[in-house]
Amino acid sequence: EMTNDIEQAQLAQAAAKVKVQLSEIEAEQARLAGTKIKADNAKTNFERAKNLFDQNAEAERTFDDARTEYESMVQQIKQVEAEVITAQNLLKQYQATYQLAQAELNRKFIFAPTDGQVLSLDVTIGSLLSMGQVFGTFAPRSALSAWCEIDELFAPSVQVDQKAYLR
Repeated sequence: EMTNDIEQAQLAQAAAKVKVQLSEIEAEQARLAGTKIKADNAKTNFERAKNLFDQNAEAERTFDDARTEYESMVQQIKQVEAEVITAQNLLKQYQATYQLAQAELNRKFIFAPTDGQVLSLDVTIGSLLSMGQVFGTFAPRSALSAWCEIDELFAPSVQVDQKAYLR
């Protein structure tokens, strides 16, 4: 694992932006619902004013005010719907930023191809590594076996699965 404090901070920052944006979308959707309720009420008032105006029981000004209020609410619904879409698109952007920060953090880890043990690391903090450069040795997990030469004097004493000390 290489030093990754900056990448972890960037990942946390991106996660916070995603969380805030989800709250923003929720707030915009609640505002849209409230606007739709007001628009329904304005529509009802407009229809009442139209019926009364058609029967010459209402002044033209009242009818015009009700129509203007209703049309204004319809436009406000369109505006809030656009703001919800904008907030959702911004969320997608923040999610992409989060994925990028996660990828940057993942680049700070070196993974072995299989299970095993690191035998040596030939790098120091701040060292520059080139692609393909060997920076240590790794032994895959497997049964231990050694190829060695045994003096013929001791050969008759060697047995399978015998413990040995190698120098």
